[in-house]
Amino acid sequence: MKKYFVYFVLLSVLFSCKKSNTRLYGKVTNGCTGNPVGGVNVILWSGEKLSGHYSFIDSVKTYSDGSFDFSFRAGVLDNNYWLECGNTRSDYVVKKTSKEVNLTLTDNAPTSYLNINIINTSPYNSNDSIYIDVVSPNSNNPTFHNQFFYTGMSVNAMKLIGVDGCSPRLVNLSWKVTKNNITTSFSNSISCPDGATVPFQLNY
Repeated sequence: MKKYFVYFVLLSVLFSCKKSNTRLYGKVTNGCTGNPVGGVNVILWSGEKLSGHYSFIDSVKTYSDGSFDFSFRAGVLDNNYWLECGNTRSDYVVKKTSKEVNLTLTDNAPTSYLNINIINTSPYNSNDSIYIDVVSPNSNNPTFHNQFFYTGMSVNAMKLIGVDGCSPRLVNLSWKVTKNNITTSFSNSISCPDGATVPFQLNY
């Protein structure tokens, strides 16, 4: 009888060691449309990515409603876990936690480009100048401004601007031209289809 009792205790210990104590679940949605994204891989990692000390734990595909669910037993030496899907990743989650972690995928369409040709077609003198500001409101960095400045009579320059993010991919272009100590402001919005290179002629 004592022998069977020992076996029972050992089996109980082994079973408890394998029992899940950490659960990470949630949904993956499209950052542009807000719709759920099914059939994409969500990867579970342990450790800290920035330090380079991390390891693969598991991987699952999202269901048609974008949902996923990881239930596992945390490693003895693990402190943090995080999830990765496509070009996005979650914040760190401590072990022995049940937590909802939702991920948003940004648009993976090929990068678009705006190719700006800047030409001083009506030069006045060597003090001619143009200041250009470019911003893409639907991009992954909607507040980032790409700015550049040219002076002189013989300006003929090309500027290639990469555009990413949600469709429609818009570029808001504004520029200030100074000639004969008079400054004039202009602006334009240009649509850049996914993966296309759009030329724009800027004569001043």
